[in-house]
Amino acid sequence: LKWLDGDTETDDDDDDGFPNKRHHSSQHSGNGNDRVAIFDATNSTKERRQWILEQCTSPERRAGKPTGVVFVESICDDEELLHQNYTFKVNNSPDFKGMSFDAAIADLKTRVHKYEQQYEPVDDENQSYIKIFNLSSKILVNHIYGRMSKTIVPALMAWNVGTRPVFLCRAGKTSIDQLGDSSSSSSDSPPSTDTEDAEPSEVFGHTGSRRKLMKQALLGDAGLRFRNSLANFVEGEARAFMRRREEIAYQPNLNTGTSRTGLSSYQNDVEADGDELPFPLSILTSTMPRAVETVMFDKFYLPSEGVSNLNPLDKGDFAGMELEEIADTNPKWYSKLEKNPYLTRFPGGECYRDLTNRLESVIIEVEQQVAPVLIVSHVSVLQALIAYFRNSPVESCMSIEVPMHTIMKFTPSRGGGWMETQHHLGEEEHIALNKNLENEMTVLTDRRNSDYSMKATPIWGDHAPNFVATPQSEVQSN
Repeated sequence: LKWLDGDTETDDDDDDGFPNKRHHSSQHSGNGNDRVAIFDATNSTKERRQWILEQCTSPERRAGKPTGVVFVESICDDEELLHQNYTFKVNNSPDFKGMSFDAAIADLKTRVHKYEQQYEPVDDENQSYIKIFNLSSKILVNHIYGRMSKTIVPALMAWNVGTRPVFLCRAGKTSIDQLGDSSSSSSDSPPSTDTEDAEPSEVFGHTGSRRKLMKQALLGDAGLRFRNSLANFVEGEARAFMRRREEIAYQPNLNTGTSRTGLSSYQNDVEADGDELPFPLSILTSTMPRAVETVMFDKFYLPSEGVSNLNPLDKGDFAGMELEEIADTNPKWYSKLEKNPYLTRFPGGECYRDLTNRLESVIIEVEQQVAPVLIVSHVSVLQALIAYFRNSPVESCMSIEVPMHTIMKFTPSRGGGWMETQHHLGEEEHIALNKNLENEMTVLTDRRNSDYSMKATPIWGDHAPNFVATPQSEVQSN
């Protein structure tokens, strides 16, 4: 068991026993204190589990650094669910290639029966454990406290085997963006807000005024056209999702819900005239007016939820300022930002680690969905979310590019990880900025192997006038 004692482990306390070492399976949280590793093995006997405990808590091996252990046990005794799992297994595993379906099922059941004869359930009340029953329909925990109870247990309950896609996009372009965007098409109509007659220098000349305008800004003409394109896009994707469900051996029930109603929001939510919703889609937005307006579709009604945790990074005293202005007015602080952009907190505001922490509940909310999900937010938030779905280091998420008027679609891939496609719904002026941007590009990510090129300069807000998207290179799954 070498996952904490490997030759490449990093210890920020410069312990003499492990100087400047780091192991690839240790996941650092960014503050140098929390380290989590997953030991993926059967661990089917009490003797085996006791050995693991001894390895992790041994005074000799882990002197001064005892490691807590939580066992996660998955139990499935639902016959219908078992049959669906068996069907999926024999249809996709190379172990059953060349065998008839009935012969493969019989062979698999024989293996399972032999395994059951050897297995010893987790039942030591002195150990910390989490029992998951029938794909998280019920969970039993024992001696689980602190961060584990707040985050890990809800996450285990949320993860499911469904294939619903997750769509991420920025809020549509506002009138303020159009005034300050030198790339805007000359054919655009005048902005529809009270700043429509203002020159860009008037709108952007004073930080306090700009801060207020940006928060209150509504969609401009380009943003409204994007909203219409977005409505068509999500409708097509959601209806295609419903068709694909019919071809898959097992998919979570869309009517899963609480005991109060027994039904999901998809079946209960209706339009004002009593009609059912056109298709299942869970929509989460920030509370910024431009994000809320982006999902107020003219074509049909779909309910959305405004979530303050999806609001952009709080830049505190620097709100309304671009990086160039901060560098000019506060060079000393800006140098700190360049050295450590993840942990450097804006005066009176947040750092990216603060942002990441408040997104935990959003991740759990998205993971537990069994129908398609659309998130409309802002650059800083989407950078952190994209890092999660790509399994790339969140500490480097500041350099992930998030194109305007582009949908980033993430679909669970077989064997773990997410397949990513990008769909540009914008207009010619954006394409003119970057002729290399393709309408659709695919990045297949693997949770064990992610390698993404990053830009040197972080992007903090939604109003950088010369933002140019650069397609990520394709990464093949192992």
